[in-house]
Amino acid sequence: MVFEHKNMLFRRTSSPHSKVLSEYYNILGLQKDFSLDELKKAFRLKARMYHPDINSDPAATDLFIKANEAYLFLLDYLDRQQSGKQQVEQFVDDWKRYRQRNVRREAYKHSRMGFKEFRKKRVYPRHNPYDGALGIYGTIIAVTVIAVALYSFFALKKVADETGVEPSVTFLIIVLVAGTLFFIPSFSHLVGYLTEYRKKRRENEKKDS
Repeated sequence: MVFEHKNMLFRRTSSPHSKVLSEYYNILGLQKDFSLDELKKAFRLKARMYHPDINSDPAATDLFIKANEAYLFLLDYLDRQQSGKQQVEQFVDDWKRYRQRNVRREAYKHSRMGFKEFRKKRVYPRHNPYDGALGIYGTIIAVTVIAVALYSFFALKKVADETGVEPSVTFLIIVLVAGTLFFIPSFSHLVGYLTEYRKKRRENEKKDS
């Protein structure tokens, strides 16, 4: 039987390479078509769940080490998923031969420190503080509120002589201030998201070239 992972084919046989992949998928609870964001999210979840500073279960240390191992392996594996089958198998062999032991040793050191201290380590994936949807929708809402407030004020101003009702300048100022305060962080999120997106795109182009 054959299963596909991002244009790579592996036979589900007794091959040690497919066993390694299946084991690491299971450790982090990932599907075979996982994305980078899903990998990071899964590791953050497992690291918090099994870190001995939080989990007093005797088996927690071993599970924490395995989660670190699975994360770092799959992180490298994602970069090699477009390679040929032989190159991927060579990568798995090299991992087991050279890196696996060092990764486990480093993970054990991380298990001995506090969880807050571990989160500062380079291995721990950071959350992306920029939310594209929040930036886009927040900016649209803020601009709409400001535009409607200005339009309503000047529309009422035009018919003030007929209606005898003057639009409230104070209310306009309050709405404009509120809209501006909402616009600034929303637009900052949008700019930050676009900057991160361009940065990742350039990195991917460098890898492909």
